[in-house]
Amino acid sequence: MRSIILIGSLLLGTSIARAQSITVKGVVIEASDKKPISGVTITSNIARTELQTNAVGEFQITTSENDTLIISHVNYQTQRVAVRENSGSLLISLARINDQMEEVTINTGYQRLKPNEVNGSFSVVTNEKLNEQKGTSVLDRLNGVTPGVLFKTGKNSSSYNTPSIISIRGESTINGPLDPLIILDNFPYDGDINNINPNDVETITVLKDAVATSIYGAKGGNGVVVITTKRGKYNSKTRVDVSFNTILTKGPDLFQYQQLNSADFIEMEQFLFNKGYYNNTINSPFKQAISPAVAVLLKRKKGQISASDSASQINYLKSGDSKAAYNSLYANNSMVLQNNISIRGGSENIAWVLGGNYDQSDNYDRSKTTRGNIRFNNTFRIGKRISLDAGLSYANSTAQAGAPSYNSVR
Repeated sequence: MRSIILIGSLLLGTSIARAQSITVKGVVIEASDKKPISGVTITSNIARTELQTNAVGEFQITTSENDTLIISHVNYQTQRVAVRENSGSLLISLARINDQMEEVTINTGYQRLKPNEVNGSFSVVTNEKLNEQKGTSVLDRLNGVTPGVLFKTGKNSSSYNTPSIISIRGESTINGPLDPLIILDNFPYDGDINNINPNDVETITVLKDAVATSIYGAKGGNGVVVITTKRGKYNSKTRVDVSFNTILTKGPDLFQYQQLNSADFIEMEQFLFNKGYYNNTINSPFKQAISPAVAVLLKRKKGQISASDSASQINYLKSGDSKAAYNSLYANNSMVLQNNISIRGGSENIAWVLGGNYDQSDNYDRSKTTRGNIRFNNTFRIGKRISLDAGLSYANSTAQAGAPSYNSVR
């Protein structure tokens, strides 16, 4: 019995020794042109040994039978190869990683240039970056992703109805317009930028300094925003993109900050009234306004009303809570619905795109805005360097006023 156990142990030890001493040879080549690749890292997953291929892509590594070889290179896709006892000589092909970065193009409205061909400060925002932001307008999505651009309200605009909320080059005038020049598909755009569907935008280039003035003169003194919309491509199949977005935002919490309620405020007025704090206001010849609670206390002091009537009126004023009333009636959650569709395609000499969207915003103060856009564009290739663009766009927006702000009614 002992001899059988001893023989079994020897056989097991022999098999383990065999599993730990497999020499694997191989060649690593490129998948496209079958050329050998030097400097490829070969790593044993179990033994943790590591080496690199030589100048002709060859390697030889000692590992175990159930090990896995990790084949990696910075310019190629990583592979894992399982090791078997009869693996023999391996031929491993690696696919190259497309590490060429997409070239950034600066669209000035007149021409497309490479970054090294533009002298000045600029920012380029792609469609992918815009889609990462939430908002129903181009300006909403630009806010926070464009360095050097300041968003604010209450400043002058060339339009008397719409104040400028974007400043690129800072304060250049006191009473003049501050809004930048908008270029839409290589032409100046004098309409409302909020009517442009952000989902139709391909790229936005913001020209910030002298490069804007050198191209557009005085009109570019406040900076230039160049917007390029999506176009169809020649010899492409019809592509349909549909998106539905819903944005829910919790309404404001009016009780977030502790403030005096009506009862506490009136008690403070009673204390100040008894100390004579309002005497100068009451005795002033200019008839200055006083609060309702002080008016009741003054009538009681003059004997115009009884103590019970005074207490009843004061208690009634104390029961009023404008914050709770406003919060129950108007502080709702806001919801934004966005529906977009885009259809693109093209033949040998014609490229076209049809897009539409409908946005609806229900705000916490019960105000409501809607916007609908339809855009159709055709590009006709007349020659190798000549093309003709024909486009049609329609935008319609409505706005419904909501409740006044809490600060105006409290």
